[in-house]
Amino acid sequence: LNVLLLWHVPLLKGRSQPVLLNTLFSKEFFQGNEVNSSEVHMLLLALLVKAITTLFALSMPTPTGVVAPALVLGALLMRCFTSLVPERCFVPFLGTDSPSELDAFEARLAI
Repeated sequence: LNVLLLWHVPLLKGRSQPVLLNTLFSKEFFQGNEVNSSEVHMLLLALLVKAITTLFALSMPTPTGVVAPALVLGALLMRCFTSLVPERCFVPFLGTDSPSELDAFEARLAI
């Protein structure tokens, strides 16, 4: 069930948790300043699917890890947040509107 659900989401397709975390924590996750709606939809879909499969896995009677799935859910949630909030809202915190600084700030929020 997990493989079937995750295979249809491009961000999650066939990636292990460490590879997915590296991708989500990367400063180059969104190239450029503009985030299009398909990227936001992909993130929201990945968050929904990952939350459902994680909740299902954690409710099983077998022992499972909680740290990596929690990190992935948190990183997906913050990437969704930073893609939905306009970047001009982050400029007062940074003091600059440099694209590289904004990308680094978004990566730090995901961590």
